[in-house]
Amino acid sequence: MILRFSKDLCNCVFPTRFERMDKEGNIEMIRLVQGTNEVVQSKQDKNAKSKIFRTGFPNIQEGTDVYYQTEIDDKAVLNYLMKTAYWGSLIQEYDPIAVSKKESKAATAEIAVLSEITKITDNIDLLSIGYALYGTEALQYGKDNNYEGLRVNILKTAMEENAAVAKLLADKGKSDYMLLALAFAKGIIAEGEAGNSVVWGDENGATILRITLGERPIDSLISFFDTSDGQEIRQMIGLKIEAATKKATVKASTSKVKTDETSGDKANTTKEKTEETAADKGSAAKAKTEEKQDEKA
Repeated sequence: MILRFSKDLCNCVFPTRFERMDKEGNIEMIRLVQGTNEVVQSKQDKNAKSKIFRTGFPNIQEGTDVYYQTEIDDKAVLNYLMKTAYWGSLIQEYDPIAVSKKESKAATAEIAVLSEITKITDNIDLLSIGYALYGTEALQYGKDNNYEGLRVNILKTAMEENAAVAKLLADKGKSDYMLLALAFAKGIIAEGEAGNSVVWGDENGATILRITLGERPIDSLISFFDTSDGQEIRQMIGLKIEAATKKATVKASTSKVKTDETSGDKANTTKEKTEETAADKGSAAKAKTEEKQDEKA
């Protein structure tokens, strides 16, 4: 079995015996001795000689953490270590295959999230995720029409905080957090010019809520939703989002119909011109043929 000992247990000589409490709450003496795999002293030969176990210097580093890693086949030592209070915390079993499977699963999940981000075609969806991650800073990408720049930043964040971004992608506006992020992205609500309030995004720009200094607008609104007035505002925001979404859908459908009609008109015009040209050519060819026949006659 491959074991990893944390830095606190590196280059350490373990005591040959110690007391511990068993599952029934009884105190038992644990002792590491030669000639047996039994480590409970009451079950050992009284004359058995003690065995020494020690760890070495750190030989593995992961990030800022260092470990002493070694493979132990001695059953007695394993039984002894499993009885210590360090087992499962400062002493960990290291399974390379299990680690590889875990890393593979994490990599697959990360790739899936990155792929989903690259497939987002709606700029508003990008802005809402961006606002949830970066706040007002994300909205500037929309003002600059630099949505691909925002996408790149979201991708970078997903590489570092994959689970958090995956949660936002799966939310689909179900939580108050993403509902508000979408509302900010659509311009239904906005931050006041002084940065100390949230206002409606229409021409009137009426104040919805004053923001405490140092607090994020989205967090203040979520807390505000716990009040009766806040619940009413939440409902209004939800209705405005629905209306804006329907309006955008109708606009997109109308645009598609106009495009289809234009394409159809162009196709018909082209067809008519082609038919006219063909008819003209046919008439000309017929006339020439008749002229030749007259000449021969």
